[in-house]
Formats: sequence, C-alpha cells, structure tokens
Amino acid sequence: MLSAEMTIAQILLLGALIITSFVTGKIFRKIGFGETAGQIVGGILIGPSFLKLIDYLINSFEEGLPILGKADVSMVAMHESALSSLLFFLPVYMGVVLFTITEECHADRLKELGKDSLITSLTHTFITFLLVFGGLYYFLDLQPFLSAILAAVASSSSPASVLIAMTNRNVEGRMKTIWAQSTTLDTIAELILFVIILIAFSVQSQFLTPDFKTFVRFAAITLAIGGGVFLLIRSAVQNRIICDEFSEKTSNKKLVDLLSSDSIPTVTVLFIVWAGIFMNVGFAMVFQVPFTIAVIVTGLLVSNYHSQYIFDSLKVPDLMRFSHLFFFALIGSRFDFEIFNDVENLKMIGLYILLRTVGKLFGTWLSCRIIDKGGKLVRALPYLFIPNMGSTGISLLVMGTYLSDSLTKGIAAIIPAMLLFEVVGAALVTQILKKWKQTLDEERVEKQEKNQAPAPNETVELISFDQLLQDRVIIDIDVRSKEDAIKMMCAELLKHGNISELQNIHNLVLEREKLCSTGMGDEIALPHCRTSDVDNPMAVCAFVAEGESLEWDSPDGQGVRYIFILISPTNDPNMHIEAMKTITSRLMQPGFLQEFYESSKDKQKNESS
Repeated sequence: MLSAEMTIAQILLLGALIITSFVTGKIFRKIGFGETAGQIVGGILIGPSFLKLIDYLINSFEEGLPILGKADVSMVAMHESALSSLLFFLPVYMGVVLFTITEECHADRLKELGKDSLITSLTHTFITFLLVFGGLYYFLDLQPFLSAILAAVASSSSPASVLIAMTNRNVEGRMKTIWAQSTTLDTIAELILFVIILIAFSVQSQFLTPDFKTFVRFAAITLAIGGGVFLLIRSAVQNRIICDEFSEKTSNKKLVDLLSSDSIPTVTVLFIVWAGIFMNVGFAMVFQVPFTIAVIVTGLLVSNYHSQYIFDSLKVPDLMRFSHLFFFALIGSRFDFEIFNDVENLKMIGLYILLRTVGKLFGTWLSCRIIDKGGKLVRALPYLFIPNMGSTGISLLVMGTYLSDSLTKGIAAIIPAMLLFEVVGAALVTQILKKWKQTLDEERVEKQEKNQAPAPNETVELISFDQLLQDRVIIDIDVRSKEDAIKMMCAELLKHGNISELQNIHNLVLEREKLCSTGMGDEIALPHCRTSDVDNPMAVCAFVAEGESLEWDSPDGQGVRYIFILISPTNDPNMHIEAMKTITSRLMQPGFLQEFYESSKDKQKNESS
C-alpha cells in the first residue's frame, strides 16, 4: 500500500475510532451500562463489518473518491493495514494495567491475604479450564490440542475494565486486594498452562521442548528486563526534578524532603512510568520472552522496594482517560460479524460463553465460601472475573498464533466471544461495584452518625488543624515500638473516624514507613498515607508518656514523643500536601506541642469526670 494511502487510512481510522467510542461510551454511561462497555461497542461499529459497507459505497461512487478509486484497494484491507500499525498500544496498555494491580502484591498484603488470593485464583482458573476443555472436546469433537488452547484462553481474566471501575468508584480494601492478587496469579497461571500445553502437544504446535538451559536463559532475561526497568523508574522518580515540583508549593525543607520521598503522583511520574512500561514490553518482545512476567517483576519490585504513590500516578483520571478510550476502541475494532455466518463457529462461541461463565462464577463462588464464610465477598467478587480480554487475548490479537491453520481458525472464532465477555462484563462490573460502594458508604454514614463526628470542610485551603484532628488525641500511650503505636492510632481512626477497614489503612501506613522514616526530628514523627477509603483528610495525634520515647530513625537520632498520623484521599494529591502543611506549620511553632499536650490532657480529665 502506498504511504500516502496508509496515512489517510490511519487518520480516518483513528478519528473514527476516537469519536465513535467517545460518544457510545457517554451514551452507555448515561443509561447505566458503563463507559467502558460503550467504548468497546464504539470500536465494534468501526470494525470490518461496517467497512465492508463502505467498500460497497466506494465501488458504487468511485469517482467521488479519486485517491481510493485509483489505488484499487478496499477499505477493509486499508483498515487491517492501518490497524496493524496501531496495535502496538495494546500490550503496552495491558502492561500498565498489570503494573498497576501489583500495588496490592506488597509482601505485607501477600502475607495477610495471599493464601486467600491463591485459593481464588486456582479455583476459578482450573474449574474454567476443565469445563471448557471438556465441553469443546466432547460436545464439538475438537482436537485435544485446540480444545486445550481455547480452554487456556477461557481461563484468563481481563483486569482493565475492572481496574477502571474500581478507580472510578474509589473501591479499596480486602476485596480489591484479593482480586488484584488473584489476577496477577491468573496471568502467571495462564503462562504455565500454555507452556504445558505446547510441550504436551509439541507435534501439533511445532514447539520445541525446552531444555533446562533455555528455561534459565528465559528466566534470567525476564528478571533482567523487569529489574532494569525498576531501577530506571526508581532512579527517575528520585531525581531532583520531583523535589523541585514540591519546592514550588512549600518552602518548608523538611516537608519537601518528606513529600519527595513519597513520590506523590505527578505528571512527571506518570510519564516516567509509561516510558518504563514501553521499554519493558519492547525489550521483552525483542528477546521473545513474556512481557507480562517482566512487567509483573517490575511492579513487584516497585511495590515492595519503593513507593505506593508511583501507582497513584496511573490513576489520574484526566490523564488516563484517553488511554482507556483508545485501548477499548482498538479491541472493539477487531470484532467481525462475518464470523457468525458459520454454524460451527456459532456452536463454538455459544458453548465457550456458557461454560466459561459457569466456570468463572462457580469457581469464584466456591472460593468465597472457603475464604470468606458468611462474608460479603460472594456478592461481588465472582463477577469481577467475567471480562475475558486479558494479556493472553491481547497477545493473540497483536502477534497471532502462527502455529497451525486449525488453531488460527479456532482462535479467530473465539475472539468475538472474548469481546462479548468484555462488553457484558464491563457493564456488569460497573453495576456490581456501584452497589458494593453504596453499601460501604451507607455503613460509613451510619458509623459516622453513631459517633456524631462533624463532617470536615471540603475546601482544601480551609482545612484547619482542629478539623483534621476532631479531638482524636491519645494521651501517654504505653507501647514498645512504632508499629504498635501506628496500630493503636489507626484503631482510633476506625473508632472515631470515617474509614471502613482498619487493616488496609494500617498496611498503607507501615508500607510508607518502610520506604523512608517519617521522623522529622525534634521528637516528632508524621506517618501518613493516601487511600480511596476516605473522602477528606483526617488525622490522629498520640503523645508518648513523659520521660519515654520510641525509636523512629529520625534524622537527628532522637526518639519520638509526638506522633501525628495523617490519612488523605487519593483523588487529590494537593489536598494531602495542604493537610501536611497545616500540621507541620503548627508543629514548627515554638511551645505549641507542650501547650497542645496540656490542653488535651485537661480536656480528657474533664470529660472523664
């Protein structure tokens, strides 16, 4: 195809995809089906079936379109060529999504919920695999190799639409952690399944059985790519550029150093992470190793050996909306209604949809009964694994199979089913998480009314010291370590605050503390975190008994007697910065801490009497 014609095709395709998916996304959101589902439908509308109609019109009115007429090239062919030049974005976006969910794979969270996540992953993955394999093999008489490959595809789950819905609804806590950890494990399980299948059916797949040296080489390359990108991201976000951004907002050097070590989400951090994922996926493809594992390695290292706030940069709504739109429009554009002309394809699609739905819902329901007896997880968690266009599906769309004609034909027939799962799953997930969030909010309101805590002022500039604390002060705490102090103070937030889960907040504060000590010197510590579990900043203060102190690795080497924990919402980093400025400005006032201690002590004595 001529370069001029390719440029025209790319421009027309990209413009049509964006505007159509944007409009359909807004329509679907308005009627309650979710913006993501609408964006996929928008991509479907600009797919091959629609362009075949355009071909007919071009052939009928050739004189009106001289460039296309002279080229003697169909719009469908131009669509495929132009689309192939844009598909590079799919694995990069999926890499960003996989990187983001590894936030929940911090060692402390794995220790707490890793067993539950492993049970969930194994249960729904292998029940789905066995059901789909058995159904396709016994009812449709498909070859064992093809049945096994399609069953492995069915076992995959799409994290993209669920992550977007969770971010939009500010869903945090145990369910999100189990879902994210399970999805990460699913990605690894999918790869293991594919390797086992390809080795077992090496004759049909033309796949050479790897020896131990090959395995070691692939593992070393994958770890090197993942670790290298981690070092790149870590080095870049610790650059002086980040400090300069916070120096513009406050002249307090101690606060600037504290914020810079957090890597508070900024546009700079967002660009750095995207560049890192591009390099991660690119190098993985160069060395022909799974990009998903390389990305997961990077995410695990960032989660455990750097800052959680790097992940927050990928949740900035205005900056990520175009990426979401482009991704779902692209996968929707792969839908071709012509596949339904074949009766055998219809049978395969129908059976695939039925068995995969049963496998995912029953498998996750069963795991919920095991890990959460009598709990609420069963109301929502099973439906989060319905979307199907995960890393396996993306790899098939971008790279194809190139293994056998029958396998390529089978995969092509299943892609519409995967897209249907994505559309229906995205709409379903939106509704499920909406109800889940409403339930949590209602419980929070009831708790707040019971405690009769006044609502804090929502204006960032007007957040006062008293509004942040709201009398959450603990006098003369008797603990032996900063971990015990943090746990006691987080419990105070649960008791007299507006958070729904103690363990989630406790873990976040401890994870931040492991990154870099929040001791500020002068016997002061300011542990803090940001979470979607709160809508406004809130703080709690604790005073260690006079004559006692806690080791906090403060820069001046002194122990800590005055502890302030700050919890802020994730959706507005400036709110977090302003709240920290409010606290530190008071702490820097000569004599303030002693006066505050005495007044709080007298107040509590009067209340108790």
